[in-house]
Formats: sequence, structure tokens, C-alpha cells
Amino acid sequence: SGREEVTIEKKNNRNPDTPSITSFPYQSTGYKGVSYSFTAVTNDAERDKITYEFNWGDGRIDLVGPVNSGQYATASHAWRASGDYRVRVTAIDQCDARSTGESCPKITMIII
Repeated sequence: SGREEVTIEKKNNRNPDTPSITSFPYQSTGYKGVSYSFTAVTNDAERDKITYEFNWGDGRIDLVGPVNSGQYATASHAWRASGDYRVRVTAIDQCDARSTGESCPKITMIII
């Protein structure tokens, strides 16, 4: 009768590892309008491509990627107002699984 059977195998996708922030400003005090760079890296157990989400703590979020698992990603940001800003990085794999936990080290930029 011309019918074909198709088998779909569901992949159990694991979350990427929590990113490490490997490069950041030497001092945690900065100035309004000056751009500061941060670099993060993580691995994905299935070797999926990773997009890094840099949350600057001021309502802005930048996405970098997708890049290969284990590849470093760098983003820069200039804060517009004085204050204390917690920088967080989340990894998102190509299947939309997100890293859990807080990126390390915990970084707060104090903008004057």
C-alpha cells in the first residue's frame, strides 16, 4: 500500500556547563561611557554549538555566537550610569538548553 515507516529518535540533550569568565577588567571599578571587555568559555557534553548571553545588569543583554563548544567568546559593554552592576554569563546550546548556576567568578562592576 506504499506506506513508509519513519522512526524518530529523541536526543536527550544536556545543559551546557556553567560558563567561566576567563578575562575581565583588572579592577572592578570603572567609568561611565568607557567600554570594558569580558571573555567567557564553556563546554557542551554533546559538542553542540554555544551562544553566550552576557547580561550586564543594567537591562542590556548581548548575545555572542554560535561558536564551537570550548571556544572563547568576548563581549564589551559601556555602562551609561553610575552604580553597581552584576555581570552574568549564560551558555545556550543549539537545542536551546541553558546552563544552570552562576557564572564564575562572580563579578560586580562599580561604575563611577
